[in-house]
Amino acid sequence: MSRPPIGEIMVELGLLSPAHVQEVLGILRERERGRFGELAIELSFVDEEGLARSVARQYGLATMDAETVAHLGIPREVLQLLPLDFMRDRLMVPMFLDEEQGRLSLVIADPTDLPSQNLAQDYAHARDLRLFVATRTAIGRLLDRLMPRLVRNETDDVMVSGPRFHQPLLTSRPVVFEPDPVRVSVLRRLEVLEGGHTEYVRDPDQVTAMLDAGSAHAVIHRDALSGQVEAFVGVWRRSRPGLGVYSVPTLSPGALPELGGGGGALADLLDKLVLESATQEVRDRVDMAELLCEAAALAPDHATDVRLCAMLLVRGEHEASRLLHAQPNALSLLDRLHTRERAATPGEDLPVECLFSTMHAASEDAAHHQELLSTVRRGERRRLLLLALEAGSDIHGRVSEVSLPELLRRTLALKRSVRVLITGEARQGTIHIDQGHIVAAEYADQSGTAAVHALARMPTASFELVDAELVERSIDEDTESLIDELPF
Repeated sequence: MSRPPIGEIMVELGLLSPAHVQEVLGILRERERGRFGELAIELSFVDEEGLARSVARQYGLATMDAETVAHLGIPREVLQLLPLDFMRDRLMVPMFLDEEQGRLSLVIADPTDLPSQNLAQDYAHARDLRLFVATRTAIGRLLDRLMPRLVRNETDDVMVSGPRFHQPLLTSRPVVFEPDPVRVSVLRRLEVLEGGHTEYVRDPDQVTAMLDAGSAHAVIHRDALSGQVEAFVGVWRRSRPGLGVYSVPTLSPGALPELGGGGGALADLLDKLVLESATQEVRDRVDMAELLCEAAALAPDHATDVRLCAMLLVRGEHEASRLLHAQPNALSLLDRLHTRERAATPGEDLPVECLFSTMHAASEDAAHHQELLSTVRRGERRRLLLLALEAGSDIHGRVSEVSLPELLRRTLALKRSVRVLITGEARQGTIHIDQGHIVAAEYADQSGTAAVHALARMPTASFELVDAELVERSIDEDTESLIDELPF
């Protein structure tokens, strides 16, 4: 997601003056394309190190200076997790794989390049990523030092030196613009299961980056996002003249088979249950499965099986088994769940325990695995918070339970007029909502949009919804765009 503007951050860091920011923005408007940081370097306003610091601050990531990068020692088995040409093309290098947590540490040049990060995670079979930002020059020199130049066989175009890899990268692919994180998360998993080749991204700037790089040839979005997409179509088509932008009623890996590939029973079910008309029960189960799989540090394949089974069991065991007929591991998990439900005590099969706890989180007499018990309670509290919010009750909780962007979206959808009090770091801020629109905000010495961004950067804060009061409007920005810019 987009964060506070990079120019604003460069001013905060003392790298640019406000006048320089306006000059860069003016040139960008004249050119009608380009990226702020790259132009600032071109104009000699900042250097690569300054851009790396600013981008890291923008995305809440750690930086790694050129000297540290130059002296990195990386085991060969870690380097072999990613193809050499992939690392050179995408300027990212794996540094360490925590096999116990399934976490891959990467040094990268461009945090906005989520498609490449997703591919790196898939290559390494990692559960999640830990990212460090460095300059393009530093990463290029690191690759030159650690690896031989690529040697290719002209007949088959694969690497001769180093490990051989399958070739998952396409020169160009359709990209789906979908800002909803739940939809994107589920769609990406089904994309892998169903063998499609569509990329799903949440940020319009990521779409632009893919078009600039020539790695996307079409953009797909839901009908409901047409108004939001219109603001970006001009920029996208300047990046790729003649670009096809397609609006569809719903999304799945098979929504546009001629563009996306894939499709099938799971995609059809996703359309009906999860994306457009999912019951609250289905959404609660998907949320709980996510929490439990993360808490148990399940391998990605096992976590996928748990999520799918949890999602499909709402249709009944027979229908779930039928839909999963081509997924033997998921079918095995369903069989093991039957055995677990007859047992009085938890076992050591963590995928089964995660699925059992997902299905029985609200049952007071269910015997949950001890390692998952606190997660079950946290997930159940989140469910009750959201139910109370839907019912129009005043609620209080923590942003670790319901993130601020999600809280705002759900509150706005109810067309309520309330104040959202955010408390953290011994300070309190307020976001004022009036009939589905964010109209004002204040925090410390900040107000308006800046205050909303500051409050969203408080990961341990608590929140409370209370009665509205009349305030002077300080936010004119489109509410949907404002929330899209917040870190999720």
